[in-house]
This record gives sequence, C-alpha cells and structure tokens, in this order.
Amino acid sequence: MLKFVASRLPFASEAYTYRDLLAERKLEELEEAENQNYFTFKYCVQNKMAGCHNWYRPMDRFFFGKYYSPY
Repeated sequence: MLKFVASRLPFASEAYTYRDLLAERKLEELEEAENQNYFTFKYCVQNKMAGCHNWYRPMDRFFFGKYYSPY
C-alpha cells in the first residue's frame, strides 16, 4: 500500500521498511570505511578548503552534503 501511495505523490518518494533502512545504513558505513580518498566533502567543509566556506549552507555544515535541497 505504501509503495502505491509513494508512486502517486507529486514528488520523488520511496517506501522503506525497517530492514531497508538498516541495510542502507550498513552499506553507507561500509562505503565510508573502504574509502581511501581523504579529500571528501566532509573533509573540505571541516577544514574550509577550496573556498567551500563561501558557498555551503548551514545544513551542509551539519549533514556534510548527505541531504540535498535545491532551496
């Protein structure tokens, strides 16, 4: 039922179960642990590199670009 409702909404949405959320979190943690490149968005924001402090939003400072909002 939730998948049907999510497909009818006027914006992008997806129905998740608790297992889906746990699997997604585990995958994110695995990708972060295996990342060998230290030059990430989080690293740049924390160290004010590449002039990012001139254009990032307070939300980026808290979530480090994980959630995107065009506004």
